[in-house]
Amino acid sequence: MLKEQLFKSIKYLQNIIDSSMDMIIATDSLGNITEFNLAARVRFNYSIDEIIGRQITYIFAPIELSIDVFDETIKRGKFTTEAINICKDGATFISEISFSSMISDNNDFIGIMGIIRDITNQKALEQKQKELFQQFSVRKNTEL
Repeated sequence: MLKEQLFKSIKYLQNIIDSSMDMIIATDSLGNITEFNLAARVRFNYSIDEIIGRQITYIFAPIELSIDVFDETIKRGKFTTEAINICKDGATFISEISFSSMISDNNDFIGIMGIIRDITNQKALEQKQKELFQQFSVRKNTEL
């Protein structure tokens, strides 16, 4: 009976995680991916077997172009920024990320977990808005 309740609880929690429209990712204390929800699997185009156990840095642009999410989260406890992510096929997208350190009942660091939201379209619209504003400003200045 207890085993059945535990199984139901685990399935329920997994259902909550997989129902999120945002990507939910967690690692162990070494930075190996331990959770990669359905939204993450769809956006990055990885199956569970392909991604679980890989370093979290695997899904981010190289450090010289991005940031070490794992190290920064450990240093700060909580970390939010924009990042460049890399999909299985090499395609990239811009994301807003929010990661936190996970701490055990014994106050031991056990990994990080975070939310990734694809903001590529938002960034493209912001760029288009800037371009239109600049065009408008140039026209307005030449009319004066």
